[in-house]
Amino acid sequence: MKNYNKNNPTTPADSFEEFCQRGNITKKMLKERWKSLPFSNDFIFCKVMEDNPMLCKKALQLLTGLPLEKIKICSAQHSVKDSTDSRGIRLDVYAKSSGIQFDLEIQTTEFARPLLRARYYSACLDTSTLRKGQYFNSLGDVYIIFLCLKDPFKKGLACYSYRRTCSQDTSM
Repeated sequence: MKNYNKNNPTTPADSFEEFCQRGNITKKMLKERWKSLPFSNDFIFCKVMEDNPMLCKKALQLLTGLPLEKIKICSAQHSVKDSTDSRGIRLDVYAKSSGIQFDLEIQTTEFARPLLRARYYSACLDTSTLRKGQYFNSLGDVYIIFLCLKDPFKKGLACYSYRRTCSQDTSM
């Protein structure tokens, strides 16, 4: 067994068994802990969605009301960074279907300014999609979806939907 430095918990283990021995953890304890993790756990949420594109598709259809075709991309912890001096984003679950981009975020804690965050995420996805010389009509729709354990606006609604619309003519 390699020497383990308690001051440096990132010291790599030779094996899973050694990892368990260091922390006095049994495989049974780990299995029980694993089983007790809720779907709202970031790792579980991302893993389940990424490994099950059909489930991801069904969830997106339920949440958006859109009749989606096949999910072409379903990626967990998808990073988007446009330039070296801009703030990048990491999407919990990124999916794409028929030119529509989706970001599914699981929120277990309260977070500040969800509308600004959604706007920024949408802008980052647009920026990463449109290449030099492409026309703006090449941009598809973007859906940023926050699944929140707590009501982000404290208005008692189960769902909040926001769209960019013209105030004078909402048909535009």
